[in-house]
Amino acid sequence: MVEVVLVPMTPEAYVEFRRGVIRGYAASSVQARRWTAEEAPAASEKEIDGLLPKGVATPDHFLFTVHETEGGPKVGVLWVTKRKNEAFVYELEIAEAHRGRGLGRATMLEAEKVARGFGAPRIGLHVFGTNATARALYKSLGYAETSVLMSKDLA
Repeated sequence: MVEVVLVPMTPEAYVEFRRGVIRGYAASSVQARRWTAEEAPAASEKEIDGLLPKGVATPDHFLFTVHETEGGPKVGVLWVTKRKNEAFVYELEIAEAHRGRGLGRATMLEAEKVARGFGAPRIGLHVFGTNATARALYKSLGYAETSVLMSKDLA
């Protein structure tokens, strides 16, 4: 079984993380037709900065770099938050060069440990409908769809 090590994110690593999560969220939101390509960068930045106003020091938000081994190179990132009645995974990303080896699965299992650690009775997440790989991973780990948004272009 593949295992990973979660390391609390440093303020220096947060700078790169923030840039990447804003860019990725903007792109996914455009693909999901949530925002136009023109409005997506600013809207994504506003949303992320609203969720993490103090970066790694934002209360109840747990940001990690993901490593295959203790002291090994970073292979991904994880962002989990503590909500009133659940934990919520805002971001899990494994670097493209390291995908397909079970690191995403191992990271989600670690996210569940983090959630149990602060007493969450449940863990949730959002995944865009176009991300078939992630959806398959979450389903294989026992996650169930709790809401489905659908749309159709009429143009």
